[in-house]
Amino acid sequence: MTLANVFASLCDNSEARERLGEIALRRHTRLTTFSLTTSSLRHLPRWFERLDEIHRGGSRAHGNFFADPASIGLVSTSGSAHLLTAAGEAVRALPRAVRQSPSAAEYNLLKILYFSEVEHSQEVQRFLAEKRAAMLRMLSEFERTPLRSLFLLHPQLLVIAELLTGFPGAVRRLVRLEESSLLGLISLGESGFSGLYRSDEPLPGLARLCRRVGSDCVRAEERRLHHIVSMALLRTRQQITGSGVHDFAVPSPFENLLTEADLRARQDAYTEDITIWAEGAFFRAARRDVQVGVGTAGEPLRPQSVSLLGGRSSRRQVATRPAGDTYRKRRHRAAQAQTSMVVDHRASERAEDLVEAAYLRPRFGDRLWRVGHTRGESQPLPDGMVPGADFYVLNDSDEPVEFFEVKAISSGPPADVFVSRAEYIRARTCNEEGIAYRLVLLNLADNAIYEVRDFAQQIGELDSSEFSHVVVSVGRQ
Repeated sequence: MTLANVFASLCDNSEARERLGEIALRRHTRLTTFSLTTSSLRHLPRWFERLDEIHRGGSRAHGNFFADPASIGLVSTSGSAHLLTAAGEAVRALPRAVRQSPSAAEYNLLKILYFSEVEHSQEVQRFLAEKRAAMLRMLSEFERTPLRSLFLLHPQLLVIAELLTGFPGAVRRLVRLEESSLLGLISLGESGFSGLYRSDEPLPGLARLCRRVGSDCVRAEERRLHHIVSMALLRTRQQITGSGVHDFAVPSPFENLLTEADLRARQDAYTEDITIWAEGAFFRAARRDVQVGVGTAGEPLRPQSVSLLGGRSSRRQVATRPAGDTYRKRRHRAAQAQTSMVVDHRASERAEDLVEAAYLRPRFGDRLWRVGHTRGESQPLPDGMVPGADFYVLNDSDEPVEFFEVKAISSGPPADVFVSRAEYIRARTCNEEGIAYRLVLLNLADNAIYEVRDFAQQIGELDSSEFSHVVVSVGRQ
């Protein structure tokens, strides 16, 4: 089957053919679309340039200079003056780092337009509602086919699906095509689509549809993907009320295209508002845009018990406290619910980001060095040992004088955390040399930060020559 026949088959029903006939009779091709792009503002850097110029009082001769940003509520007209609205000022004020990231810029633009307290005129509200409805309608026609990941790898397919949304059944047929057909369509490019179907062939309007698809699928196609992922993340953020850990599932109808793993893998490029991580076979989510707290001052956390898991030996080794240890003489408290450390690379990295920004960097400034989730984790320090911690602090002689290991947990302590052998050895060495090695816990549920200040001393009391990692139960004393 030729690609021309493949594309024609997408509109092979009476309703779709009727829609094609309507297009053939019109002077201009008007198709359902969720894209906020226009001919002059397809890419977000142009939007920012336009808003900056309007803010400075500038103007251009072409008619869309004000009309395009006004269509989504970024510009208003007051008499003969054109001014930025509250939404326009909010978009223009986005930091440089966001402006330079297409994914983060799209997320923040949609956040301001759809999920903020900014009020729009009725005309803008109607326009934005129509765009959102078009996107949801397209996604509702998707199916969880094995090839849906191709639509994420090749956003041109999303443009094709977007423009086929107004043709009943076409999107469903598109997502059911074989891989060779899907890849063949995106390989056509603008010129290939323009010549795919002649005007004098059957199905009036199909040639015009092909030309429109060819024109759009090579212009700002990445923004379609950023738009969909951003809206899915924003809907997730909206569903998470306040602090706390929530079970996470991709909201409907985004789950027809995106999986939980897709959003978890992409979240960092879009936002720091929420954190999505894996816990075994399940996914969890928590908001990060809540106030960061710190464990109660003067009430440090400390390990309550330590278990050693066998390395070469399969036998589980347990370290116990001596019979005369003061801890044994303390009054036993009611058992508390236990929570586990979150073993997820992205969640752990985000925990380090937050602890660094909110807790460590303000205390130590440029003396703080981060090696967690960097190549520095495996590069030895002057003593010949790898850092064995996520952060360390240098003195005036460039000698490490304090170490910090960060662990993410899914709720407040008590919690079980895993300590690698490199971390264990560094902590024991710090204890022998009188250097502080502190364990910092970040509760993903509310961003609260807890610190085990005497972790080096506690871990240093253990004596085991053979294990792969340590499980430390940490809780209030």
